[in-house]
Amino acid sequence: MLVEPPGALVHREPSHPALIRAHPAEAAAPALRLALTAAALSLVMTSSGDILVVAALLGLLAADVSAWAAATLAGLAVLARWGTTSLASLTGVQTVLGPAAVVGPARGAASACLAAGALVLAAPPGLPAAAFGATAGLLVAGQGPAAGAGALGVRAGACVAGVALALGAARWLPSRLARWVAVGLGAAALVLAAT
Repeated sequence: MLVEPPGALVHREPSHPALIRAHPAEAAAPALRLALTAAALSLVMTSSGDILVVAALLGLLAADVSAWAAATLAGLAVLARWGTTSLASLTGVQTVLGPAAVVGPARGAASACLAAGALVLAAPPGLPAAAFGATAGLLVAGQGPAAGAGALGVRAGACVAGVALALGAARWLPSRLARWVAVGLGAAALVLAAT
C-alpha cells in the first residue's frame, strides 16, 4: 500500500482562477437579473399586465428598496391619474387621448413626466436600465397600434429616449443620491396626479 505524506502535492489554494468556484447564489444572480429584465420588458412592450407588477419586478431587478419605492410611487401616480393600473388600459387611454406627457390637465401631464423621471433615476446600471427606461417611455407616450404608425413611432421614440436616459443616469449619477431623488419625484408625481 502506497501512502502519500500529508500535503505532498496538494496546494492550499487553486493556482488557476477558473478553479475557484463562486457561491451558487452569486452564480445565479446574472441569470435572475436577465429573467427579471426580460419579464419586465415583455410586460411593458406588449402592454399587458399591471403597472404595479412591473414596479415589483423593477424593484427586484434593482435589488434596492428606494428603486422599488420610486417605481411603486410612479405606478400609484398612474392609478391616481387614470383610475387603473392596467397597462392595456393605459395604452388605450393614450391611444384615444394622446401621449400622457402632453394631455391635460397640466398637473396630470407633469405627473406623467415626473413619474417617468423617477423611473429613469431609479435605474440600476447595465441591461436592467432598459426595463426602467422602457417603462418610463410607456408612462409618457404609450399609444397603441390603433393610433396609427405615427403614434407608434412616438412610443418607440419615447422608449428609446427612456432607455438612453436611464443608461446615462445609471452610469453618470451617484446611485444612492439618484434613487432618493427618484423617490421624491415619484412622490411628487403621485401628489400632482391625486390633486
